[in-house]
Amino acid sequence: MASPSPPARRDRVADSSIAWRILLTARLPSPVDADHVRLRLTELYRDQAWGAPPSLLARASVGSAREQEESELLRDLGEVRGAPVVVGCIGDLLMLSADHADLDGLAILAALGTLVDGGAASSARGVGERADTGTFGGAAVRRLREAVLRPPAGVARGTTAPAVVSTGDIVVSVPVPHGPGTAPGTADLIVAAAAGVREHNERNGRAGRRVAIAVGVARERPGAVLRDRSALIRITDAETMERDEVTHRLREGATEPAPSASGALGGLAVGLALRALRRRLGSTLLVSHLGRVEAPGLTTSGALAFYPVSAGGTGLSLGAVTHGGVTVVTLRGRGRDWSRKTLASLLGTIVDHLDDVGPR
Repeated sequence: MASPSPPARRDRVADSSIAWRILLTARLPSPVDADHVRLRLTELYRDQAWGAPPSLLARASVGSAREQEESELLRDLGEVRGAPVVVGCIGDLLMLSADHADLDGLAILAALGTLVDGGAASSARGVGERADTGTFGGAAVRRLREAVLRPPAGVARGTTAPAVVSTGDIVVSVPVPHGPGTAPGTADLIVAAAAGVREHNERNGRAGRRVAIAVGVARERPGAVLRDRSALIRITDAETMERDEVTHRLREGATEPAPSASGALGGLAVGLALRALRRRLGSTLLVSHLGRVEAPGLTTSGALAFYPVSAGGTGLSLGAVTHGGVTVVTLRGRGRDWSRKTLASLLGTIVDHLDDVGPR
C-alpha cells in the first residue's frame, strides 16, 4: 500500500533551517524491549510502504544523569531529517520523532499505538474540511503587512543566556493533575498561554500586547495510511479574549491556507520579503493539544508528553496531552535562542494561569 504524497509544508518556505520534527514520548511500565520495538517498527514501515526503517536510537540509563541523557536523546531525535518516523529509547522511556510532512500529531500517536501493547487513541475529533481564510498568496501578503505594521508579540528571553548548542531544541514539561472532566482543553491552553506570555514579558520589561497563537489542529482522525492531515487556526490579540470567544474561534474559525502546489510564494518579491522578515512572521506561540488519550498499556498517569514543531517567529511551541487524570504540558524552543531556565519560568507562568481560566 503506497503512502500518498504529503501535503505542502506550511511556513517551511520561511524557515528551512529546522528539521520540522514533532516528538512524542511514552513512559512504559517496564524498561523498553528494544528488540520488540524494532520488530514492530519494521512492521509499521512495511505497512506504510516507507521502505526500510532507520536504526533504533538507544542509550543505557545512567543513574543520576538520566534526565540529561533523556534530554540529549530527544534533542538528537528532533534533528533527524528525511525518515518519516525515528524511534529512540532509554530505560523505560520510548521516544518517537516524526517528519511533520509525513505525520501530524494524531498520526504520531497512532504510530505509537502500533509500538506499545494495548495501542493508543485520542478523543480529538478534528475540524474536517473547514474553509481556508483565502489563497496562500493572499495570506502571505496579509502576514507581511502584519509583520510591518502590527508584528506579533515576541517573548522576553530573560537574563539567562541560551544553551551553548549549535543545533537542536530545549524542552521542558510540567504535569498538571486534575479531577474527572476537568482536564484543560485547547481553549484553556490558549487563554493561559496568552496571559502567561503577557505576565512573563511585563516581568522582564517587554510589552505583552498582540499575542498571536497558531493552533495546530487535525482535519480528521488517522486512517490506515498515516499522513499529515493537519491545519492551522490563527488567533491574534489572544490576550484580549475570554475563553468563550477562543472556543468559538476554534469551532468556527477558518484555517490558514497551505502553500499552493505550484510552490510559488506569490512571486519572487514576496518570497524574499518573507525570508527577510521571518523573525517577525509566524506567531508568538504555536499550541497543539493531542486531547484525552486512552493507552491501556501505559499504567502510569501522565505517561505521555507531546512536543509540537518549534516553528514561527519565536521558535516556541506549547504542547499538551491528557492521560490518566494528568495533562502533561510542554514547552519547546530552539537551543540557539532559549535557555532551559527561561523556558521553565515561562511554562510555569502559563501553567499557573490555567487555574484562572475557569470551569471546563
